[in-house]
Amino acid sequence: MSSRQQRIQARRNGAKAAGSKSPAGIQKSATNSLKHGLTSKAIVLSNESQAIFEDLHAAYVLEFLPQSTVEMDLVDQMVAAQWRLRRIWRMQTCALDLKMDMQEAELAKKYQQIDQPTRATVALAALANEERTLDLLLRYESAHTRAHQRAINSLFKMRNEKLRNDPPPTAAPPCEPVPKSKVQPLPPISEAKEAPEPIRTSQPGYESNNPPTPIATDMPTPMPEITHETPH
Repeated sequence: MSSRQQRIQARRNGAKAAGSKSPAGIQKSATNSLKHGLTSKAIVLSNESQAIFEDLHAAYVLEFLPQSTVEMDLVDQMVAAQWRLRRIWRMQTCALDLKMDMQEAELAKKYQQIDQPTRATVALAALANEERTLDLLLRYESAHTRAHQRAINSLFKMRNEKLRNDPPPTAAPPCEPVPKSKVQPLPPISEAKEAPEPIRTSQPGYESNNPPTPIATDMPTPMPEITHETPH
């Protein structure tokens, strides 16, 4: 199916889908393009992946978390610049591959053997000196890189200015002193009872509240001495 037939079939399918939707569903679908400002139809080519572009856009939104329509537009600019920058990278590679293929027969006549780095160098020289294709691609690469960086700088600058313009946080009001009439006096401190004087033992420097414990000894009690009287 050609591209023209695909577009015709897509319009037919869209008309059928629109007829089967409710008014609320149609209104919701109409606001889908506002989610990222720039529609993918203005950026993604017919031979490029729509799903990869949506993944790239979702990653940028998750990274920068735009808080307003202006911030969303700046995120869209970054996504568009990055997408086109990737396209230029692919085109540079394809241009070199194509030029090497076109020079293959000519190089086979001039050289009996040639390595791949030399083939790439010859193709690069031809693109830079003869066709100026590489120079044009490099200018596009630089332009998209600057656009990407300008969008990031603008987003950060706008956020910093917003922080400076925000009113400072209000301080908490000072605590009012409590009137003396509402101050409750503290209860009187009860006098502590005098502790009993500790019992002093014969050992110097030793004090105790308990009576001394007798010291047990293993010495036997001496028996009374028995005397025998002689009869007169």
